[in-house]
Amino acid sequence: MIDIDNDLYSRQIYVLGNQAMQKLAKSKILLHSVGPLGVEIAKNLILAGIGSLSIIDWHSCSLSDLSSHFFIHESNVNSGVNRAVACLDQLEQLNPYVKVECLSHDIDLEDENFLKKFDCIIMTEEKNFQKLIKINQLCRENGVNFLLSNTFGLFGYSFTDFGDNFQVIDADGEDYKDVFISKITKDQNQFTVECLDLRNHNLESGDLIKITELKGLSELNDQIVKVSKIVNSFKFIFESDIDGVYERGGIFRKVKQSQHIQFECLEQQLQNPHLLFSDLNELKFENASLNHLFVRLYKSNDLEFETFLQLVSQHRPCEVKLEYFENLAKIFYDSQQANFSLYSSIFGGIVAQECLKSITNKFVPIKQWLFMDSSEMYESSEKLSLQNDRYDEIRKCFGGNDTLSKLHHTRLFMVGCGAIGCEMLKNYALVGMAKNGQITITDNDLIEKSNLNRQFLFRSKDIQRAKSVVAAEAASQINAHIKIKAMELKVCPQSESTFSDKFFQEQNVCVNALDNLEARRYMDSRCVTNQRALIESGTLGAKGHVQVILPFLTESYNSQKDPNESEGDVPYCTLKSFPSNIEHCIQWSRDKFESLFKIKPVMVNKFVDKNSNLTNLLDKLADDDHFGVEDLHKFCKFVRNYCHSYSDCLCLARRKFEKYFANKAKDILNIYPSDHLMNDGSPFWKLPKRQPNPIEFDAENELHLSFVTSLARLMAHIYRIDQTIEEKDSILAVLNSCTVPQWHPVKKYIETDETKKKNDQTKTKDLDNSKCIQIIRNFMIKQNGSNKLLNCVEFEKDNDKNGHIDFIHATSNLRATMYGLENADKLQVKKIAGKIVPAIATTTSVIAGLATIELIKVVQNDFKLDKFRNSFLNMAISLFLLSEPGPCPKTKITDDCCVTLWDKWTIKGNETFTLSQFIQTVKKNYKLNVSGIMYGAKSIYLPVMPGHAKRLNEKMLKLVKGVANLAALGNQSDKHYCDLHLTYQECDNDANDRDKNNLCPPIRYFFN
Repeated sequence: MIDIDNDLYSRQIYVLGNQAMQKLAKSKILLHSVGPLGVEIAKNLILAGIGSLSIIDWHSCSLSDLSSHFFIHESNVNSGVNRAVACLDQLEQLNPYVKVECLSHDIDLEDENFLKKFDCIIMTEEKNFQKLIKINQLCRENGVNFLLSNTFGLFGYSFTDFGDNFQVIDADGEDYKDVFISKITKDQNQFTVECLDLRNHNLESGDLIKITELKGLSELNDQIVKVSKIVNSFKFIFESDIDGVYERGGIFRKVKQSQHIQFECLEQQLQNPHLLFSDLNELKFENASLNHLFVRLYKSNDLEFETFLQLVSQHRPCEVKLEYFENLAKIFYDSQQANFSLYSSIFGGIVAQECLKSITNKFVPIKQWLFMDSSEMYESSEKLSLQNDRYDEIRKCFGGNDTLSKLHHTRLFMVGCGAIGCEMLKNYALVGMAKNGQITITDNDLIEKSNLNRQFLFRSKDIQRAKSVVAAEAASQINAHIKIKAMELKVCPQSESTFSDKFFQEQNVCVNALDNLEARRYMDSRCVTNQRALIESGTLGAKGHVQVILPFLTESYNSQKDPNESEGDVPYCTLKSFPSNIEHCIQWSRDKFESLFKIKPVMVNKFVDKNSNLTNLLDKLADDDHFGVEDLHKFCKFVRNYCHSYSDCLCLARRKFEKYFANKAKDILNIYPSDHLMNDGSPFWKLPKRQPNPIEFDAENELHLSFVTSLARLMAHIYRIDQTIEEKDSILAVLNSCTVPQWHPVKKYIETDETKKKNDQTKTKDLDNSKCIQIIRNFMIKQNGSNKLLNCVEFEKDNDKNGHIDFIHATSNLRATMYGLENADKLQVKKIAGKIVPAIATTTSVIAGLATIELIKVVQNDFKLDKFRNSFLNMAISLFLLSEPGPCPKTKITDDCCVTLWDKWTIKGNETFTLSQFIQTVKKNYKLNVSGIMYGAKSIYLPVMPGHAKRLNEKMLKLVKGVANLAALGNQSDKHYCDLHLTYQECDNDANDRDKNNLCPPIRYFFN
């Protein structure tokens, strides 16, 4: 088995799995041509961790490469070096585990003995279909997977052929979850299953499911059955001859099915193609078939347009209008000689992902053609004028100079310089973005080793440097003309002095390259407030999205629920006492880690710091039974188990084992025994509640031993104990000598109310002053007068040597065992505990290309909704959807007033402007009667409040200063306004929709 670097590939392993990574590490890939498309494919395959990549390329570096090839520079063009040779060193630097080689030019691609050395052949920049057909046939005869792709101007396509019988072992890569059953009803041999709490079953007809833990119908337990019919989102039917009556309980989980896919050869597919449609725009629905036609009949670069048009017109579908057909044919023809880096980025990711599928048999391949185009971006009003510089390829792509000029003068703000951010910056540099404007980027993160697998602008030497700084340097190396400013600030309310309204209003467009919901929402709100276009994008494993947010035209990011948004917090009682899945156990363990190794040591240090003279504290406690000190009982509870040696740490860990995994179960069963009934007579212990069973400690059990040793190791770090015990026999001897208190039944309150939060819990004080005095005295003895502080541990998921994941893994699985739940491996624990977002370079490349295309549409400044595309893709199942952005919703407040989320209401006053004048101006401008005025959380005017009526004649500036507590508010040159939130009588009186007040925009009041 090949050793896989988990630090480097950590995010990708969660997408593909260890078995797939092993297959990749042994694979051999041949890539024909390392031009703009080929280098993108090579980059993504190398980052993914294939075994070897062999490149063959006959072309020398040319001026046209500078606008579309990120590893070719002016020095390469001047020397005329071969493209493969020019970029070989930089490709090798992407991943030290991948062998990259340039092959000799005299290799015959139609040599059968040569081709069968490889697992997959990728053909690019080859338009001779007779040659491609021969190579494809040889690949089929020798079991070699075949991929073909080309990009030109605003067009691109890929073709996939993995033979007559390709097996897919995992179609979607999803981790299927357990679903609880509420009820099963039987009608002859049909069983109707209803999910608990009307949860979505996420099944389709024909899916297989495995059922467990049924009471009644027990013969179905551990059986796999096929879903025969979907009734609705929470109810489905399967068929079985099993007899019996359903009583209660039951869980089902979807079972993965392998499938076989039959591909046709290239020769057949040229005549009768299987097309994957992606663009849902009505006008472009036929574009895939039209582009296939154009590709098939475009024979040579010497072909005149009139001849080409005559050829393709013979096959024009009758439903396609002649004008549209001829216009698309002209754009296609003009694009043949142009290289567009963004389509290289898109198809470089798609083709690389298809190659990974061919090796790993994971995910569904494209069957068999995928065409995309952005013909709507083409300029038609300006004659093309070439300048013999690096930007001629951009001019040719758009058929004019206007788009390039606008790109040069763009002012752009991008938040995030991680995986998507790196790809975006590469795209910006290649298209000449901000040559005469400015790109501002910001990211407050540092580079880590795990970033190198997909954030391709970074190298090992950059680890622990600022992402934004390194990314800016790398982008400038691709194109020294661009102007880029790197910042290391987080974009949030605390940085609004830097990223002010003025800053946003100076930008032409903003871009999100973020990986968290909170930051996305904040950026969206800032762009809406300042009426700036925002390109939002993100990835999750093989999935990705691009959302175009345009002032007054579209909805915003916050208009819809994010598809990755959490369903909500797990109830506290579930985590504490009634876990129903392994995720609950992992979260509980993660919370224990935070409490034991960070929160409590911090509390102890603060207590010692505040009460530096513990002798005086003892005297006060002894003199006054009611004397209280903040955190006294928490402090005493923690330090009464003070560890002075590693043996103490092992014994503490052994007692913790007993507390967590034996006594906890006994406490619960003491209150809720196995036969406990609810008030309605139903069993208390029914799914999703699981009855715990105490675990008896076994020092020979690997999981038990892992818990005590990992906890002891971390406790030793807390107490600054350097000497440890490594030998197993010595550890067992210490554990056998430990005193473990016997469990005694006590009256403990076990919360069962799912609505209660953790903060709602009240704990009884089991320590009086006399006990506290004794604990503190012992603590002082062990401290020996040093008053040394405890170490505090910050959870670090990416360092496997620190024992953090070892502790959470052991703790989670012991808790799972106690509740009869399935255990998790370390990778799963690490993913959930570390909140790791699965990621792969291929998805990032595609999303960055699609997002940059939409950004250029914004720069073109032709704001028609049908020109823009939101994108959603799931490359695991070969799903690519491009659709018009959702239109901006309008809400009718009154017959005279409609609002949108983009509206900005303003009122300009002066130093003498009164509250009464303000209210009258609102009524005049917006036809609404004011019922309340708020500044933040403070009220300026509420008629129901005593004394507020007297404010009507007061000056607005004085009122705003009073609630804001800003004496100089009116004297700040950059802050001469405030945002006020108003309520209106018309909204208050609307019994059907009183939320209309929230839909009305705040009023920006300029007070001088």
